[in-house]
Amino acid sequence: YIYSYQPDPTLLTFHAMQPYEPEFVCVQRGVVELTLLPAGQSLYSDKDIVVFLIKQPAEEKNLLVIKELSTLLDFFPHNHHYHSRILDEGIDVVYVDDRIYHNVPPSSHQYHRLYNLLRNIQPGAVLSLLGSPLPDVLRSACRKPVQKAKESH
Repeated sequence: YIYSYQPDPTLLTFHAMQPYEPEFVCVQRGVVELTLLPAGQSLYSDKDIVVFLIKQPAEEKNLLVIKELSTLLDFFPHNHHYHSRILDEGIDVVYVDDRIYHNVPPSSHQYHRLYNLLRNIQPGAVLSLLGSPLPDVLRSACRKPVQKAKESH
């Protein structure tokens, strides 16, 4: 596939993404909406951290990708239209970089921050970026599926 891919050079333009401004990206005959959300400063360095919100309009899914935890756990701006939109739609899946929780004891500050972040967002599911199993405590932070009421006969 890589060798047969002949992209149109006029489409290969790059620019810095602006916070809260969705970019539309064509991926495998589909379109995704990619939005950069500033998430505060790194816990380990002076660099700024961002998370990515990926909307898949065709599947009606909202995904959040977290590569590193930051000083800010509530990164959806309360005075921006984006906040109410995302809260109304909800986050279906949060993808978490394994390095955030791998080889870290469950009693650590890192675990508590990640758990609190997930509890704030209440996604439908949380998954590892590398596909490895997640600790049960992190999965327990997800919202519970709505149970259909049993019909009485």
